[in-house]
Amino acid sequence: MKAELKLHHFDLSNLIKDVEVHALGTDENIDRLKSKLNLRKKYIKRLKPTQDMYIWKYEINGLVKDLEFSRDALTPIIAQITKLRNDCVISADNLDRVIDAIKTNIKNQIKKWGFNIEQKEKEYNSIGGCSFWSNLFSGGGCRRAKDRQKREIRDLQAKLKGQIKTYNDVESRLKYFDALKKLAKTLASEADKLLDSAKNLKEAISRTLNNLKSNYTNEDIEDTFGPDGD
Repeated sequence: MKAELKLHHFDLSNLIKDVEVHALGTDENIDRLKSKLNLRKKYIKRLKPTQDMYIWKYEINGLVKDLEFSRDALTPIIAQITKLRNDCVISADNLDRVIDAIKTNIKNQIKKWGFNIEQKEKEYNSIGGCSFWSNLFSGGGCRRAKDRQKREIRDLQAKLKGQIKTYNDVESRLKYFDALKKLAKTLASEADKLLDSAKNLKEAISRTLNNLKSNYTNEDIEDTFGPDGD
């Protein structure tokens, strides 16, 4: 599980870099366009309308291609982030199930031997001190159970020796499991945030593309800077 979470962390780091590259690239491409179009103002008196038209066409078409590349590249990245987020959630859930599965298995085994677990829990609660389950897993550490209950516990401990050892081994490492579970949930949360960022970036790029393709077509530019344009 630790190796699996390390791999998730590595994948998340790479995906963060991928989204960052496209975000920064988009900003740089738009800033480059603005810079070049502003630069042409210094030479506007020397430019013929047709020359100005070609500058606009070249820059707008170049930006459209760059944005289309980033938009298309984000599609598989979003799919990878979605899978990673789901995998991290599954890892956290699996860790939650480890001890529950062991305890459920022990309960089922005890029930097969004819023990009424609910009744036993009530009996031990009425005695006070350790509960039925605390007595079972304590290895004799609970001292307030009556003799009959102690004998029952010893018998069950003998029959469930392997399962109890497994449970106690896992329980002794709960802090380790809790740390792994926290890491899995943190990775899932960060992947979720990254997923939102990637989707928002793709939507912003798509809106910009729609605006450019609707209002800055070659025909629109020719109409503006052609012989009859401004």
